[in-house]
Amino acid sequence: MKTYILLFAILFSSIFTYSQNIEGIYANKWLANSGEGIDYTLDLKADGTFAFIYKRIYINGSKDRVVEVEGTWVLDNHLLTLYTEGQTDVEIAKWLDENKARFVSVSPRHPQFNLIKPSLKFYESNIFYAKNMELIKTESSVTASE
Repeated sequence: MKTYILLFAILFSSIFTYSQNIEGIYANKWLANSGEGIDYTLDLKADGTFAFIYKRIYINGSKDRVVEVEGTWVLDNHLLTLYTEGQTDVEIAKWLDENKARFVSVSPRHPQFNLIKPSLKFYESNIFYAKNMELIKTESSVTASE
């Protein structure tokens, strides 16, 4: 009987303590019919830092504009806040600072668990077009250990 109780306790705790890691690479790309577009990539690292890459894609022969911003992130109850630590000289850093996003994920018990990818949905931003923007998790960050 003790074995059954122990087995039930382990199974019960593993089901309710499941949480997906927020660390990883999130991205999304918006293209116009003309072929121009914007590509966003956010890499959340396990040490609490992030790298955000904004790429503006042009088709008229102009060189693509690429801006990279680094900072720190904090997760509090599925709410992500980004801090750019005073990098206000870069336009992108101004709107990234203190942006808030919700980490959206589904339980592994959900019938469409393998079809729904985790994502970040920005709900508070310093710039109007970032509000409701969604970045989809494309892969987990891999750290090399020697």
